Amino acid sequence: MSEKNCAHDLLLLLTHLSSLPDADQMARLFIEGVNSLDLGVTLEALPALGPFSDKCIEVRTAHKRYSQFAVISGDLKDLDKTQHAALNNGLQLLALLLEATANRDLLEKKSAENLEESEGRYEALFNNMSDGVAVYDVVGNGEDFIFKSFNWAAEQIGKINRKDVIGRSVKEIFPGIASMGLVEVLQRVSRTGEPESFPYSHYQDDGLDLWVENYVYQLPTGEVVAVFDDITPRKKTEQALSDNRALLRSVIDAAPMWIAACDTEYRYLVANQFYEKTFGIPPSEIEGKLIQEVLSADLSKRHLALVDQALQGENVGFEDSLPAMGGHPARHISGSYTPIRDVNGKIVGVVAAVNDVTEQVETRSDLDKAHSELKQQLKKLSLAGTVFDSTAEGILIADENANILDVNRAFTDILGYSREEVVGKTPTLWKSGRHDKAFYQSMWSSLGQAGIWSGEIWNRRKDGTIFPEWLTINTVKDKAGKLINYVAVFADITHIKQSEKQLDFLAHHDPLTELPNRLLFNARLQHAINHAARNNEQLALLFIDLDRFKNINDSHGHSVGDALLRAAGSRLLHSVRSDDTVARIGGDEFTILVEDIDETNTVIRIAEKILRSFEAEFEFSEHQLYITPSIGISIYPQDGTTPEELMRNADAAMYSAKDAGRCGYAFYREELTSVAFERVLLESSMRHGLDRQEFVLNYQPQIDMRTGKIHGVEVLVRWEHPDMGLLGPMKFIPAAEELGLIIPLGEWILRTALSRAKAWCEQGHHCGVISVNASAVELQQRNYADRVIAVLDEIGFDPKFFELEVTEGLFLGEFELAAKSLRRLQDYGVAIAIDDFGTGYSSLSYLKRLPIDRLKIDRSFVQDIPGDENDVAITRAVISMAASLQLKVTAEGVETEVQRDFLLGEGCDIAQGYLFARPMPEQEFLFWLENHTPLADNS
Repeated sequence: MSEKNCAHDLLLLLTHLSSLPDADQMARLFIEGVNSLDLGVTLEALPALGPFSDKCIEVRTAHKRYSQFAVISGDLKDLDKTQHAALNNGLQLLALLLEATANRDLLEKKSAENLEESEGRYEALFNNMSDGVAVYDVVGNGEDFIFKSFNWAAEQIGKINRKDVIGRSVKEIFPGIASMGLVEVLQRVSRTGEPESFPYSHYQDDGLDLWVENYVYQLPTGEVVAVFDDITPRKKTEQALSDNRALLRSVIDAAPMWIAACDTEYRYLVANQFYEKTFGIPPSEIEGKLIQEVLSADLSKRHLALVDQALQGENVGFEDSLPAMGGHPARHISGSYTPIRDVNGKIVGVVAAVNDVTEQVETRSDLDKAHSELKQQLKKLSLAGTVFDSTAEGILIADENANILDVNRAFTDILGYSREEVVGKTPTLWKSGRHDKAFYQSMWSSLGQAGIWSGEIWNRRKDGTIFPEWLTINTVKDKAGKLINYVAVFADITHIKQSEKQLDFLAHHDPLTELPNRLLFNARLQHAINHAARNNEQLALLFIDLDRFKNINDSHGHSVGDALLRAAGSRLLHSVRSDDTVARIGGDEFTILVEDIDETNTVIRIAEKILRSFEAEFEFSEHQLYITPSIGISIYPQDGTTPEELMRNADAAMYSAKDAGRCGYAFYREELTSVAFERVLLESSMRHGLDRQEFVLNYQPQIDMRTGKIHGVEVLVRWEHPDMGLLGPMKFIPAAEELGLIIPLGEWILRTALSRAKAWCEQGHHCGVISVNASAVELQQRNYADRVIAVLDEIGFDPKFFELEVTEGLFLGEFELAAKSLRRLQDYGVAIAIDDFGTGYSSLSYLKRLPIDRLKIDRSFVQDIPGDENDVAITRAVISMAASLQLKVTAEGVETEVQRDFLLGEGCDIAQGYLFARPMPEQEFLFWLENHTPLADNS
């Protein structure tokens, strides 16, 4: 070991040990560590030097005792900056002292084997420390830090293998930690030399939240050391306390009454939001103040006396009146004061719960007046019996023991009991059993205290049916105040409840599919988010859009479109779990809420089940339709913590699924937010793109690989966007289809391509067959074939030199309508090619029913041949199948000679790709055409 390394290791050891709180442990580890370094000195522990030290260490050389020094334990975190500097200076002097006393000759004579052994003992000492320790080398003027050492405790705390971090950058290993400030702290410490202490949290792969407290300092040799400890239990305890406080606050704020608590000095500790809702006084203006500072003088005088009773251990009930205040009228209140006791039973305060009973008091007053007037009238009028029997509400009169004295005709009509069957009985005869004992106790308590009870109650008719009624019970007293009768008046409110239920259903459900609507779905989503947050669970939101639904709706009418939406909603319901929520939020957009997911595979299985459920055709009388869903998925909490964020991000993911070819699913990724913004920008400017002549055509030759001669050319559209530059079709064609702009754009492409090709022929250029792509949306138009033929006739272009390329998307929607258009075009002389064959929804049954002349093998199968056995098998099968069906074949994406030779060997002659030519603007293509030399001319 070199002299420099020895000094460095000694200083590092001293610095680590200085954080140990136990002097005996620190002295023992220090002596073992120094003796293991073979400095030529021997350390020995002695008793303390005096009351100022915990331990003494004596330094001996081979010939004499050199010196003694004291060991004092303590925590570096308790030192200020001046003490830290003094400690660092002392450690450095001690390291130099031990190095100076070492026997250099003895050190130089030590064998490499002994040196390795001593290093191993130091390494064991370093690894036996209970705190995690990481040592970093400073890189690039303090911009980055490389792991130099990493002890066993650091591995356990960080759950990271030291082999994975030694020699690597902090930013590379912990990008999340770097963003939380660790790199900034390391930079400050390496720059200023001042130690720092700070906590941070680090999320592990298993989802646990790990909190670590760091102490970072710089060694004299320039390295930076971080000593850290796991403080996760403490943090979780703090978080639990915080959550409990928040929960308590939420509970009392949700209560529809005034709730407050005060201490024994009459000072408010807490008050709920009901104060602010009713009087405009926020809790912040109440909490911390004395009762007499908040209430008026007369109120505080009365209520301080009640509080004193509660502080003596009584539960004190009261009724009172509040004067008009804060723009609110005077109020009647009823409440209680209850003592608060600590764990030892000592009273430490009082809690107040107060209800606003103004309405009940006023109602009681009004009823008292009404009853008084009625009583006077009944005494004066002999028609009291007629009134009693003619009212539409049921009336029951009972004595003070609730024994029935009389009932009217409406009573018997509603309940089905005759007067003779109930007189002398009690109302328990028709109890429904729906209400518990507490319900009836509350009723009788109200009657005893207020003399009246009014509310909704469920009772049972004589035939056993249970029904809701609105019941009002009043007590009748004589002049002396003695209770003599109960009078109950009730009405059957079954029809009202049914109306309320129907209105509630209409307010929260989609009338077409009877699925939850956006309002109900958002409410359930918010509830699910709250539940997931409390239980540390995940949930998923699936945003589903039906591909090209607008075209079906426009082509077949709204009745067919509505039937398709109902059927689609039914298939979605049968694809999810019973606890999941399926909703229609508008148009052809559906959402699904999946709660309590353990892993993303659960969501994937549901998405794939949905896709499979849409594989079967939809049959509506004479219509057989195919439609597919595009599904976007966002996960709580990583993709959003509010309903708005999850909906927005799932929507963005859905568009990503559409861009990938539709009929699929995609999870949200952060970059999709910018993609969604780009889509909005595209849609807003696409409407003007055609008018401004921003679209241009490129041309890619199709080559006969045996002769090298040009077979034809495929026409490809590009958009020269004024802000985004040149855009390929995958960027704007899906949006054009969604916006209904594909029809005018497709007609412009067809007309422009054929016009230019006609001009080339007149100029003497021969470019073979012109291939133009047609959107599946265009093929759903009933007059599509007539429009294409009209353009051919208008331009005078020979149809035998025109080939129409269609994608397998035409198999969706109205298949027979598309097939009819293609047959009409083929009869006219136009060749039909299936583009990107094998990547969509094609099947032999479809191929048999379509007028197809050519199959184009998709580039995804060509790019890995002949190296990929699956692609080889697929390509070979397509070529063989085409030959059996007497169809021609063109291979796309040919880029290498190896691919060309394989395709030729399998019987495919025509190809296009970068091996022959890239897509080119018109003038560049014509130049290429003039200078292209076939293979036959090179022989």
